Amino acid sequence: MVYNGNVRKMDGCIIKMIKNNKGETKKLLIVLGVVTLLFGLVFGLINFGYIEFIGDPEQDFISTNVDSFSGYNPKLEIKNFRFCYDAQAKEGCEEEVNSFFPGEEVFFFFEVKAETLNGSLQLIENYKLIDYNGAVLINNDQEYDKFYEMESNNSEELVYYYDSIKLTEEQELGNYSIELFIENGLTGDKATTKKSFEVFDLFEEPFFEEGFDESFYYDEEE
Repeated sequence: MVYNGNVRKMDGCIIKMIKNNKGETKKLLIVLGVVTLLFGLVFGLINFGYIEFIGDPEQDFISTNVDSFSGYNPKLEIKNFRFCYDAQAKEGCEEEVNSFFPGEEVFFFFEVKAETLNGSLQLIENYKLIDYNGAVLINNDQEYDKFYEMESNNSEELVYYYDSIKLTEEQELGNYSIELFIENGLTGDKATTKKSFEVFDLFEEPFFEEGFDESFYYDEEE
């Protein structure tokens, strides 16, 4: 009798545990259902524009920057980046040139389309000069930031830039690139793009074309 009683008590204990497990499972299913409904509600609000995520500025820069090879930011865009000689830059570098000699000055032109904020615009320009080995010859240190400010009645403006870099007489031959950095100081939007040019030997092809008097340069060297 004692043995059978113990068995019955044990059976009752097992039944109670099963009932408790069913109760916990039911609670878990209810919680999962509520979480699923909340996620669905949040995504719905995002799709209809009622919720907007504001991320880390550094992450925004990585994911939305303007680059020649990837990405597009409609709020801040660098356009028509090109190289040319001297006075051509002020006219928009219409005669684009991508080859220069040591000692020459490399002029470059570009346009920036940017949004205004409360009738004002502030742009910050900087750049890197990178050589053919990937070494940075001129860095975009903050002390070299160039500021442009204007008042405007428009929601966006197109700003024209021209600048230059002087090559040394001993400049090594090869490919170089300028990486531009633009920031809208009022909205925090950032954009970057990169373009390459080549430094050639003065007496190498393709610069000596038919009819070109190269004796002038050789005589001058002698």
